[in-house]
Amino acid sequence: SALKAREGDPLAAELDAAMRRIGEITMENELLREKARRAHPLGSRRSKK
Repeated sequence: SALKAREGDPLAAELDAAMRRIGEITMENELLREKARRAHPLGSRRSKK
């Protein structure tokens, strides 16, 4: 399998770890954006003085 072919390649292992981290950060970012959108659905409001 492709996994067995890459087991001995430290660069491939590092790339796999980096891709997993990117996925985690992307999911966290999406969750935080959704949370912020729910907290302020119309954006920040400013008084018109």
